Amino acid sequence: MARGVEAGGTTESEVGDRVYGDRQGGLRDPAGNIWWLSQRLAPGPY
Repeated sequence: MARGVEAGGTTESEVGDRVYGDRQGGLRDPAGNIWWLSQRLAPGPY
């Protein structure tokens, strides 16, 4: 997230632990694309 913001992106959603078992945040790049960055924290199916 930090590198994306440094490259000109804007935060859509702060990084945080979600109830469905992921750590996730959203970033909008200068072209308008939204990127969701996720890390699975809980074991189990995706």
